[in-house]
Amino acid sequence: MLKATAPAMREAGWRRIVNISSISALVDDDRADYVAAKAGLEG
Repeated sequence: MLKATAPAMREAGWRRIVNISSISALVDDDRADYVAAKAGLEG
């Protein structure tokens, strides 16, 4: 998503992107889809 939106954000003068993860990326086995998304950010 960042690759798709970054050019438009640059043109608009917006230069702040915040990616949020959680400890669940490392320890939560019950929610594989959530854990995979967070682990992607960590990686």
